[in-house]
Amino acid sequence: MGFVRKSYRVFCFRLRSAFSSPRPVLLLAMVAAYVYGNVSPVADMSADLGIPAHPWAFPHLTNDFICQLVFMATAVVLFCDAPFENEATMYFKYRAGHTSWAMGHALYIMVISFLFVLLLQVISVLALIPQLELQAGWGKIWGVLGRSSIGRQYGVAFTASDYLVGKYTPLEATVYSFLLEWACTAWLGLLSYAGNMLSKKPVGTFLAAAFVLLDVTIYNEWTPAAYAFSPVTLAQLSAFAGINLSYGITLAYAVCFFCVSLFALLCICAWGHKLQ
Repeated sequence: MGFVRKSYRVFCFRLRSAFSSPRPVLLLAMVAAYVYGNVSPVADMSADLGIPAHPWAFPHLTNDFICQLVFMATAVVLFCDAPFENEATMYFKYRAGHTSWAMGHALYIMVISFLFVLLLQVISVLALIPQLELQAGWGKIWGVLGRSSIGRQYGVAFTASDYLVGKYTPLEATVYSFLLEWACTAWLGLLSYAGNMLSKKPVGTFLAAAFVLLDVTIYNEWTPAAYAFSPVTLAQLSAFAGINLSYGITLAYAVCFFCVSLFALLCICAWGHKLQ
C-alpha cells in the first residue's frame, strides 16, 4: 500500500506541475482547434444537404492518414520533456523512491493520454453542432462522405472511411478506435520516458518521433509486413483489411501488440533506473 500511495502522490505532483505551465494547455488547445476545423465543414455540408450529422466523426479522423500523423506528433511533443526531472524535483524523487517515482509518472502518461484522446472525441462531436443528431446508426452523411468526393466542395479535409461504415457499427468503431488511440498515445509517451531516462538524453523522444514517421516510410518504401511493428498503423481500424491481413495484421494482433509492449515499457520505466 505504501508503494501505491507514493506512486499516486507522484502522479498528483506531476499533474499539478504540468498544468502550472501554459505549454500543455496551449498544445491541447491547438489540437482541439485542428479537430474542430476538420469536422465543422461536415456540419456545413449537412446543413446544405438537409441531412442530420450523427456523432461518429472520431473513428474517421483517427483512420485518416494525415489526421493520425498530426495527433501522434502532438502526443510526442506532449511528452517530450520526460522523464520530467530537474533540480527542483530531485528531493521528491528520492523521498518517493525510484520505483514509485517512475510508476507515478507512468500513471500520469496513461491518464494524460486518455484525456488527450477524450478531448479529440468530445471536440469531434461538438464541431457538428447545430446539425448534430444523437442516433445510434451511422446516418446518411458519413455514407455520402465515404462513397463520394462531395466533401471536397465543403472543405472537408479528412477522408471518411467507407470501410468502417460497412465493417463496424458506429459504436464498435468508436470504442475500438478510442482504445487503440489511447494505447498508441500512451505507448509513445512511455517510450519517450524510458528512452530519455536510460540515455539521459532525448533519445526516447527521437525514437517516438521515428515511430510516428514509420507509417509514412512503410507506405512509400517498405513491405506491408513492417506495419506489424508500427503502433501508429495498428491504432487504425482501416489497417486490418486487404493485403495486410495476409501478414497477420488484425485487430486481435493489435490488441496483443499493445498489451505486451505497454507492459514491457512499464517494466522498463519502473526498474530501468537499475540499468543505468
